[in-house]
Amino acid sequence: MNLSKIQIRELNQDESVFLKEMTYQSVFVLKNEPPAPKDIINLPELCKYYKNWGRSGDHCLIAEYKGEKIGAVWCRLYNENNKGFVYVSEDIPELSIAVDKSYRNKGVGTLLLGAFYKYLNGSGFNSISLSVDKRNPAVNLYQRTGFKIIRTNENDHIMLKEL
Repeated sequence: MNLSKIQIRELNQDESVFLKEMTYQSVFVLKNEPPAPKDIINLPELCKYYKNWGRSGDHCLIAEYKGEKIGAVWCRLYNENNKGFVYVSEDIPELSIAVDKSYRNKGVGTLLLGAFYKYLNGSGFNSISLSVDKRNPAVNLYQRTGFKIIRTNENDHIMLKEL
């Protein structure tokens, strides 16, 4: 795959179905384990990552290759009454990223993150947070791109990147 052929652009308002699919794809599954059932995406703790897209503080870039949408990186603000998995504060958005499984481990995630960090310059955000399963190899990607572990729980690392 030639990474220079990947186009990165903003998500259009009418593409929220793709964001729902990317939220599903972002659910970590151990290698050789079956994927989570599709209806998991309707759980309240997951649908908050894509429903009512376009609120203040919502930002999303998607990756396209040969006209096909293959990945997305997005962030959303939450508050005390509506927390994501990694709520840090009302002014620190939570990052999510997913790459279609047939395009993983080819540099697409790194490309998306780099573009997203530049995209967020001037957004008013000073930092961004995420939660990642400790067993997920993507921990290395996040650390390479500037995320630091700020706390851990039984299963996850809570990470923060200064912008």
